[in-house]
Amino acid sequence: MIVGTAGFDSRISDFITIESDLALIPCKATVADAQGAISTNKYVSATANSIRRDIPSLGVLVDFDKGTTATASVNELLAEYGKLEFVDSILWHATSFKDALNTGASPQGRAKKLLPAQFKIKSAA
Repeated sequence: MIVGTAGFDSRISDFITIESDLALIPCKATVADAQGAISTNKYVSATANSIRRDIPSLGVLVDFDKGTTATASVNELLAEYGKLEFVDSILWHATSFKDALNTGASPQGRAKKLLPAQFKIKSAA
């Protein structure tokens, strides 16, 4: 399951979480999004504990800009929390990543170049 953090704590969220084997929690480069990712991780963990089942959570850093102050402050907040592990790859700030997230299409242009090798999309040809 991929979790959008805004308003995730709801009745339908309980059902989705209970049936999931993994929660991917996107986190953009804002303090509010980092707080939302932390809150969502706590929610998934509490739900998993209440049903006595392991449901791992992984954060996904999305829309980060390399070397900016905003990115540094978000990283500090997430490090202080320390209970949310993140996938090794970051979806850096690029408009094509937003297009891909919204449409399901493959990233193009700069975003395609920023993808780590293991995520490169191979053509069918």
